[in-house]
Amino acid sequence: MLPIPEYIAGKDINDIKRLYGHKKVIKLASNENPFGVPSYVKKTIKKNIKNVFRYPDKEYKELRRAIAGKIGLGPENIIPGNGTDEIIDLVYKYRIKPSSRVLLFDPSYSLYRIYNSIYSAETVSVKLDNYQYNVDKILDHLSEDISLVVICNPNNPTGTYLNQADMVKLVENLNKDTMLLMDEAYFHYATASDFPASVQIFKKYRDKKNIFITRTFSKIYALAGLRVGYGLGNKDVIDLLDRMRMPFDVNTMAQAAVLASLKNDRFIDQCKNANQLNREFFYSELDRLDLQYIKSQSNFVLIDLGRKAEEIYEKLLSRGIIVRPFYEKTLDHFIRVTVGKRTELRKLIKELENILRSS
Repeated sequence: MLPIPEYIAGKDINDIKRLYGHKKVIKLASNENPFGVPSYVKKTIKKNIKNVFRYPDKEYKELRRAIAGKIGLGPENIIPGNGTDEIIDLVYKYRIKPSSRVLLFDPSYSLYRIYNSIYSAETVSVKLDNYQYNVDKILDHLSEDISLVVICNPNNPTGTYLNQADMVKLVENLNKDTMLLMDEAYFHYATASDFPASVQIFKKYRDKKNIFITRTFSKIYALAGLRVGYGLGNKDVIDLLDRMRMPFDVNTMAQAAVLASLKNDRFIDQCKNANQLNREFFYSELDRLDLQYIKSQSNFVLIDLGRKAEEIYEKLLSRGIIVRPFYEKTLDHFIRVTVGKRTELRKLIKELENILRSS
């Protein structure tokens, strides 16, 4: 087995409060929904507390029907899981054996490389072009011995994306022995007119059995602490993944919260609109500070500080603001900032400006 790198999460709010004595800390590190859990979901969670002594429905019948109905597929095409991380792990168990080749992108979500290490896969790394996907470059690296291609779309941490035409081109050029995994944790935030209609792509090519999509309720649905995600794929693949996973992996409270969330699109629309407005505001403030950044289709922005970011990151912590630094050489000048509330972004900009002026 290859050495397994550690997954580095955003700092915990309470840890920073204790360390620096802050009464209030702003967390803009983990791409959570800054508006929190809507009241109707809170009521549902409270209502279902009485049921926690019972095991949840192992088949997740109601949950599957609700998710499938929302996206226009059948329940047999849906597998819920304990966050999308569990679903991605199941895909690795299904597809990967020692020395299997997995095509990943640089930079992208770090957990994929951790899975490669866990399952002793060989990483075929494709560097993004100016932080953008290049489908022709991807196709150049495809071969019959690539078992899995993992595309985070929009990509974390860059916020960039592979568009509809290029995604279709990639799907049409996949050989039958290569699975394409589209990780769409942030797709709700995308506003580009050519962002892929991935479910429609799946419907058109579902008989190929090698297209799989993961989505989460941790981001725009504001349920990160309950750990719920789902995968969608060919029914035969879903059936096999169902047999491979642990039973009762989505708890009673999480299922109830998702069911309530899926009944109300207004909250999702409000969060998406607020994110877009606050993202544009954030761009304007970064422009004012003459900082370079990558325009994003997500709820975060990757910012080039023009110098090693760790010292600035630590100074922001001392001022009660958590952002996400990177320790890889290619990204050590960058921080990733969640698009929070306008007041949170104003506070960050103020402190960042003071730090940059004094250093």
